[in-house]
Amino acid sequence: MLAAPAAWAADLPPLPADADEALKAAHADVQRFPQDYGAWVALARAAGDAHPDLAIAAWTEAEALSGGNIETTANQVMPRLSVGDVAGAQDAAARAAALDPTRADLKLLRAEALRHAEGKGSLYRAAIRAHGPTQEAYALDPASPEVWCGLGWSRLRLGNTVGARKAFDEAAALGGDCGGSATEAAGLVHRLYASTWASGLRYPTLTGLGVGVSGGVHAGATLADLASLGATVRGTRIATPPGAGPVRQKELWASASVHHAGAGAQAMVGRLSLSSSAFSGPPGAFGPGAQISSEVIEETATVVGGRLWGSWWASVGLEGARSVYDDGAGWQAALSASLPVLEPLTLGARAQLTAFTDAEDITEGLVATGESGQPLLSGAVSGAWHQARWGVSAEARFGPEIRPVRFDDAYVWNLSQRLVGGGGVTLSLRPKDALSLSAGYQLNLIRTPLDAPTVDIESQHTLTLGIAGQWEIRR
Repeated sequence: MLAAPAAWAADLPPLPADADEALKAAHADVQRFPQDYGAWVALARAAGDAHPDLAIAAWTEAEALSGGNIETTANQVMPRLSVGDVAGAQDAAARAAALDPTRADLKLLRAEALRHAEGKGSLYRAAIRAHGPTQEAYALDPASPEVWCGLGWSRLRLGNTVGARKAFDEAAALGGDCGGSATEAAGLVHRLYASTWASGLRYPTLTGLGVGVSGGVHAGATLADLASLGATVRGTRIATPPGAGPVRQKELWASASVHHAGAGAQAMVGRLSLSSSAFSGPPGAFGPGAQISSEVIEETATVVGGRLWGSWWASVGLEGARSVYDDGAGWQAALSASLPVLEPLTLGARAQLTAFTDAEDITEGLVATGESGQPLLSGAVSGAWHQARWGVSAEARFGPEIRPVRFDDAYVWNLSQRLVGGGGVTLSLRPKDALSLSAGYQLNLIRTPLDAPTVDIESQHTLTLGIAGQWEIRR
């Protein structure tokens, strides 16, 4: 009788207590014939789905004895997924697909392993990775119902519900059953969103402002995953030094977008109204019962913008905006990109141009000089780490900006002073699928005008708490 080598004997899981006679016999055979490839394959098949740890050990040993073949490599994928070894499953699937690039089933097996990464991060990122091997499988075997199920899953997670339905219908026509994903695609009609938030603000002295509060409400709807509509209302109240009343700003934003297969376009318009008061009277007049006069200053602004985006192996966006104020007009253009680097980690970068021309230069047709009309180049880098129920994101901005528009938050920085950098961090929690909570901090660095007697940079701080909900309507 041959003795089992210590290397594999130590790694072989013990015989399960509920093992049947076939599994007991196969387990005994590999101990008697540890170099027998057939004995290890028989043990792996006897272990099956009921004992994945034993199946993994047996297929791994068989692969080593054979020098690597499709049977032993491919059959490790599903047992590894069942025990949560996502990285091992992906590695085995990649090795199997490389052994025969002409087999569609091996492409699908690799896509299956990539899809199972969803448990550690975003379904969207998992779909991006799985879509490539699925498309390769389709090119090899377009009549396979399993291929159409894989295409439907990827399309569904990438936001292309109409395309997913077509793929699932094609799979059904070929005799396939795509399970819950097909039911999800067939039943999803609309999504409704709502969120509210409150912020505490603190401005530096060079802005002439003090502490303040801001809050808003956003509501939106996605129609059949093809178009979205949204509206945002925000109000801000900021204290000013003695002798002046508080500054109040009201904002109303509306947006509409179309999107399909990971690409889309959005248009956005915003209307801002700002009011402030200046008080006057004799020295010492601001006591109880004093007679003073008040002048209310009203200002308005209109912002129109749009952006295009596409998501493939990376996400790329292009955006632009035009802003018209009582004291001038501005524009901006930006290019951004983000890339899923690791399973839960996404990194991004952004380059932006902003400019603002004073009203006097516009009226008199003057060529802009100095700060007026000068394009300012700025940039940003960002990172986001998202798990199933929580996430954290951070951004660092550098370079000068003048009255920039923030598309993601439907917000415009409505101060005449330049921004010269900043950053922020946001923590999000999702206690339920339809509910998310967030807390964030933002820092903005503001500098004095170029023609000021002294150059100074001061900081502005914002703390924000928010809550958001999402509801799905199925037919």
